[in-house]
Amino acid sequence: MTLAVFQELLMALGGYALFFYILYKFAEFSQ
Repeated sequence: MTLAVFQELLMALGGYALFFYILYKFAEFSQ
C-alpha cells in the first residue's frame, strides 16, 4: 500500500470521526 492511499484512507477516517464527534456534541447539547 502506497503512502498516498494510506493518506487518503486516514483523511476519510478523520472526516468520519469529526462528523460523528460533532453529531455527538450536538445531541448532547440538545438534551
